[in-house]
Amino acid sequence: MRKDLSAIFTVLTGTAGAQVITLAFTPLLTRIFSPEAFGHLGVFLALFAILMPITALTLPMAVVLAKSNNEAKALTKLSMYLALLVSLVFTLFIVINKQWLVNVLNAKGNGSYLYWVPVAVLCGALLQLGENWTIKLSLFKLRAKVSILHALIINALKLVIGFFIPHAITLIAIAIVNPLLNGLLLGVPIRNALMHNTEDDKHERPSYQQLTTKYRDFPLFQSPQALLNALSQSGPVIVLAAFFGPVSAGFYTFSRTILAIPITLMGKAVGDVCFGRFSKQINQQQFDDARKYFIQTTSSLAVVALLPLGIVWFYGPELFSWVFGDAWYQAGMYAKWLSLWTYFILINAPSLKMIIALKKQKRSLLVNVISMPIRMLVLIAGALYTNDEWLALKLFVVASILHNVVIIALAYYCCCKECDKISEEN
Repeated sequence: MRKDLSAIFTVLTGTAGAQVITLAFTPLLTRIFSPEAFGHLGVFLALFAILMPITALTLPMAVVLAKSNNEAKALTKLSMYLALLVSLVFTLFIVINKQWLVNVLNAKGNGSYLYWVPVAVLCGALLQLGENWTIKLSLFKLRAKVSILHALIINALKLVIGFFIPHAITLIAIAIVNPLLNGLLLGVPIRNALMHNTEDDKHERPSYQQLTTKYRDFPLFQSPQALLNALSQSGPVIVLAAFFGPVSAGFYTFSRTILAIPITLMGKAVGDVCFGRFSKQINQQQFDDARKYFIQTTSSLAVVALLPLGIVWFYGPELFSWVFGDAWYQAGMYAKWLSLWTYFILINAPSLKMIIALKKQKRSLLVNVISMPIRMLVLIAGALYTNDEWLALKLFVVASILHNVVIIALAYYCCCKECDKISEEN
């Protein structure tokens, strides 16, 4: 446990430093870029998030579960081949349907930036592989250092270029560079670490067919589940842009970006470390230890998250107006309601990793198949029939909270079932 706390603290140090840098730049950036610019960026990032689960079919996550580095290397190659192929398909789709996408999304200008979405997605696959290799090799110090350096470079680019070109295209261009830069910063040290690791020389590298058979749960269940989750989180940006325009989408995007700070700072850091711990415990049939660790991490996140998100709930609009400028008061209203959903996303982090480690993606996929259409229909119905973006948002938040509660319960139930099986065998 002490080793895990050290790993969590190391990752938290890096993510905290990166978030401090981002927060320091944000009040300057909100006075350079308009809500509309952030709205067009939000649409771009929403498309990016929705396409990411399809790109490599979530196979990069299997790198952590691979029992040898040679197996993980083969998974890496397979993931990149898939990402390249799927990105080409995305490009073809955008070329054929560009005008329709421009009209639906209220895209800026002629929507030429849409062509760059597949490029960003390909870079995103590279980043996913890098992140999962750091988990597998326990390179948490590297992850922390890269997080800080990456945040400094990206935010400096936004500020300097934005000062001369304060338009949406600047934010979108940097959003494309973002995952590529992060992936390269992680990739070079990871490659050096693997070159000096000879312990896997005795392990034969499996074929792609063997890999797709062994890890079929990822493309069959984890990828659709991640897609549904991305639709539920990024779908509102597209709906708001379509029904209420890019400014409303900009307020939503910005509030979600700020609220993502506690998710990144605590949820992702704890979730990544939990994934490594859960994987080892489950591989060793230590299901009772995994259950105790799951309860401990989920409970800790539930307590720690109360303070930052409670402040947003009570003082969100005033804080946003004071820190980011008067133009962002309405974004604070979005943040007030989204903070409720963010709280449950945060404490849900260990649950998602537990389900993957237990290879119960089929069950969580079923939950997502049922809940995602409900959440999106609630949002669209509120926008379409009442023309009230606030009512639509509140209904969406309530439905999303219920979804996260069900996922937490599912993860605990699955772990308990495995514990019962082991007890019966003994």
